[in-house]
Amino acid sequence: MTEDRKIHKITAKQKNILDRAELKENKIFKEQMKYNRRKAIEQNEMMVRSKERMAKFKQSQLDNKESLEIHPEFKDNIKPLVIIENEIESLRFEIGGHKEDIEKLKEEAKKDV
Repeated sequence: MTEDRKIHKITAKQKNILDRAELKENKIFKEQMKYNRRKAIEQNEMMVRSKERMAKFKQSQLDNKESLEIHPEFKDNIKPLVIIENEIESLRFEIGGHKEDIEKLKEEAKKDV
């Protein structure tokens, strides 16, 4: 069972319309990519600020040698300082990852210009 396919030739005017539509589509795509990068940078910057605040709070607990965090699995429902110290290290690692992501996104944005 074969289908007969007709080949349609397009006029110069139709080709011009298709080319303009493709250019417009490419422009919209590029604008959307720029917008997405900008939003990703903003989200990563927000995560950095948030995690830096958390790390600062946890560090103040270590500096004062007093845990203010509640954790039901430990004696007196208080989280041990050693766990808080580990959480600070994890936060610093995550902050570094977010900062790397920000730099990569900014480098990609420079290529677009």
